[in-house]
Amino acid sequence: MNENIGHFLAWIGLWASVVVAALIFRPLLPLDETRYLAVAWEMWRSGNLLVPELNGAFYSHKPPLLFWFINAGWRVFGPSEIWGRLVAPGFGLASVFLTHRLAIQLWPGSRTAQLAAPWILCGSLLWLVTTTLSMFDTMVMFCVLLALVGIAVAASARSTGDALDLRKFVRGWILFAIGVGFGVLAKGPVVLVFTLPTALLAPIWWAPAERRVRVGALNWYLFLALAVIGGTGVALAWAVPAALTGGDEFARAIFLGQTTERIAGFSHGRPFWWYLPMLLALLFPWVVWPTIWRGLWIADWRRDPGVRLVGVWFVAALLILSLFTDKQPHYFLPALPAFALLAARALTTISNFEAPNWTMALPLAPIALVGIVFVVVGLRPDLVADLTGLASLPGERDTIIAGAAILVFVVMGLGVVRRNLQRQVQILAVQLAAAVVALHVFAGAGLAHLYDLREPAQRIHAFLDAGRPVAHVGKYHGQFHYLGRLEAPLEVIDGADVGGWFAAHPDGVAVYLHRREGDIADGAAIYVQPFRGRWLAIWDRAGADLAPEIFTR
Repeated sequence: MNENIGHFLAWIGLWASVVVAALIFRPLLPLDETRYLAVAWEMWRSGNLLVPELNGAFYSHKPPLLFWFINAGWRVFGPSEIWGRLVAPGFGLASVFLTHRLAIQLWPGSRTAQLAAPWILCGSLLWLVTTTLSMFDTMVMFCVLLALVGIAVAASARSTGDALDLRKFVRGWILFAIGVGFGVLAKGPVVLVFTLPTALLAPIWWAPAERRVRVGALNWYLFLALAVIGGTGVALAWAVPAALTGGDEFARAIFLGQTTERIAGFSHGRPFWWYLPMLLALLFPWVVWPTIWRGLWIADWRRDPGVRLVGVWFVAALLILSLFTDKQPHYFLPALPAFALLAARALTTISNFEAPNWTMALPLAPIALVGIVFVVVGLRPDLVADLTGLASLPGERDTIIAGAAILVFVVMGLGVVRRNLQRQVQILAVQLAAAVVALHVFAGAGLAHLYDLREPAQRIHAFLDAGRPVAHVGKYHGQFHYLGRLEAPLEVIDGADVGGWFAAHPDGVAVYLHRREGDIADGAAIYVQPFRGRWLAIWDRAGADLAPEIFTR
């Protein structure tokens, strides 16, 4: 254990570098992060831990586990933004250590695989980006890993020729049930996409008989059924009381909506093949590292149950997610540890092979290109203005510094990389983490300029404190509630109803997101800021009466 401390500290340091950079340089991102903090804030205010709410209405789109953890910390620290933004990333870090634990369970004699797998996970672009965000997928990843550790423990409960170790077997299925149950509480039944196929297809990966993994099919599927029932029970312990409290519509939403929306793809509909080209980004830099492919080519798939287990996990998840119309890059996150484990084991097949330095050029080249782009953007912002139409680019000096830092890290990495495979894995992970940190430094000012809603949220809070009613024109996603610490819901109205609403509330104000810059060009709005390619404006009655048609376009 002591000889692993250096690796443990390095994983924590790598995680801390990207998370702290996000906390310092990046605001809460609308609409997801601001919405989830808003739900947690309303739970904190009301004390109702059973049924989440958003803008005074029941919120059925996600289960409450993330909100519970945020509120648990707030009871100690108060409603701190830092704590709210650390909960989901904390599960990302915990997943790195759980990946290490699963590698130990699958390959107890291979220290190389045990240490390489966490490095590959936390050095992947998808992990480095998502672990800085307040999202549910890092929690699902952790729960999936816990369930897969349980499967591996249960599968190893009988060595060839020995009696079944019932205590170990049961302990494994308890872990599986806990992982599934809390995974459902994290993001709904989607956790089964990453766990159930691996358990059902156990005969594919537990043979041949002479290897470590071999248990009777009857016992296996009986306990699998019991574990799924147990995990379902964990989720139902919240869902049933919540459904009874929330009513029929809320019940239908939590029992059916979260699954059908993923399959039908009402929000992010994309074609079947969408994930295949996306793998270049999701698995970067490892997917473009020739050494990984050399190891996978010569890996002993036939005689290694652990390799087949994570292979089934990865392929089944990719196929099932591809069948769903609703696709987003972060949905793939719970399958990422499977690739990390598979790649780590592949490297052990060539552990005596000293990879030449040129093999690092392909994964490092895109990182260096990002650095070059940053420097060029900082030196010639006029080029960016011509290409993008932006009037100005904030943070030009920071952009140059960030780009130069990336290039320095790449050069330093090439200088110390040598031909050792473990050193190359670590260098690639650190290089990409440094690039992500630099990206936050570079993009932070721009994100704050286009995404930070603190000022309008605080203005809305001041209006409400002064007794002036506030309406939001169009769908409201809760983006002002936490940032403004709002104590009451905003009234949501249609654009055609703005005139009537102001007639009933002459001292009120209305918030609207305009698509046309010309709608706010006359300066009649009492507040305007650019927001995600549009213009967010706050209007009083006098300004709104000048051109009421702007609220319908």
